[in-house]
Amino acid sequence: MSVPASHVPQVLKLRLTRETPFASQLGCTFLIALILGAVAALGIAAGITSEDDKGKNTWVPYVVGGAFGFFGLLVLWSGIRQLATRGIKETIVEISGNALHLGQSATVAFLQQGPATISSLRANILCVETTSRMVSVPGSKTGPRREQRERYLVQENIFEASYLRVAHGDVWQETREFTVPSEGKPTQGEDTDDYYVRWRIEVWGRAGLIGSFMHPFPVKVVV
Repeated sequence: MSVPASHVPQVLKLRLTRETPFASQLGCTFLIALILGAVAALGIAAGITSEDDKGKNTWVPYVVGGAFGFFGLLVLWSGIRQLATRGIKETIVEISGNALHLGQSATVAFLQQGPATISSLRANILCVETTSRMVSVPGSKTGPRREQRERYLVQENIFEASYLRVAHGDVWQETREFTVPSEGKPTQGEDTDDYYVRWRIEVWGRAGLIGSFMHPFPVKVVV
């Protein structure tokens, strides 16, 4: 999946940039699946090794290994579904201003370059509040660790379409108006702070038999 071509004419004032490159996201997905699979293999190996142990709870390594293996397969399946959409160019997202305003209307545009056959395409706007703090773990030799807690203040659908067929060289375009949910909070803080609020527009799509993708686009929201 390639990034949006720069020659596609801009419709609204600001073209958003994807939070992370698609290739990086895909690589991280397969890496996580590999790590979970390795932990699962170690757990099962520990169970086999402990079979000669006369103690109790020799089943625990199998349960732990099986759980990690199950989640590893889920993550692997997610990566395969993303990989199946690598031939579809990234959806372009634009907004009507440099920032959105709480409780006010805004315009968003979605552009999709061809060739692309997408069975469903939808977009959600989210506001996530993150609180970070240092906590001490009893008996730990590494000292305090940073604990993060996320709370979703806003999760709202702003666009949905079905059965898009875009020919090679064509660009599909749709513009929608929506109201920025007032129950959210303004964008604030940095990722290194103990408290910050982030907004993003997530574009979800399905293509083919198993293909699925999600493109996150950070957006600034002010009062």
